[in-house]
Amino acid sequence: GTCRLLEKMQVALLTAAEADDALLLQLREAGSLKKASLPQLRAARDFLADGEVGWAELAARHGILQSAGAWDATIKLARRIGWLRPPAAAVDEAEPATAAVLSNMQLLLQVATAGGGSSSRSETAIATVAIAAELLGDPGLNVPAACVRHGVTIGHLGSGRKSARERAERTRAALVELGLTDWEALKRQWAVKLDRPAVKAL
Repeated sequence: GTCRLLEKMQVALLTAAEADDALLLQLREAGSLKKASLPQLRAARDFLADGEVGWAELAARHGILQSAGAWDATIKLARRIGWLRPPAAAVDEAEPATAAVLSNMQLLLQVATAGGGSSSRSETAIATVAIAAELLGDPGLNVPAACVRHGVTIGHLGSGRKSARERAERTRAALVELGLTDWEALKRQWAVKLDRPAVKAL
């Protein structure tokens, strides 16, 4: 009865953990991840699964030194793994078509208004625009993990997480206000980057 069910659940969890470790070992053998230790890889994987987890908890869980240097190394791994296993809503600015859309979004966020007029605002970082675009595709996006994938700095004491999330949410709201929500349509419409006069003419 209950004991047998618990045993099955334990086996299933063990199998899942073993599968994760096998995958992490495979990733370690792939180019730039060769020097990573398995505990570091596990910590990076856990951060990508739960970006709100604190560094102290993460380091203790995997027996890693709780230092800023160890955090930086883990975050570098998380960024690489994050692009090897990106979420469904991920937008990669390294792709030319994606870069064009993000650039045009960035420019419109700076100079356009919802009523069709023009304005002048501070430029939004392209990484923030990318994270906001991902939020459009997935409202439940793991924002800290997205920040890591896009190179936004998050400190080992948690600094930067709240402000990065707030910037991404504000930018997502601004994109919605401007009607820039259909990613696939925008990719078809914007094959190239626009300049300021072209944006004002839209």
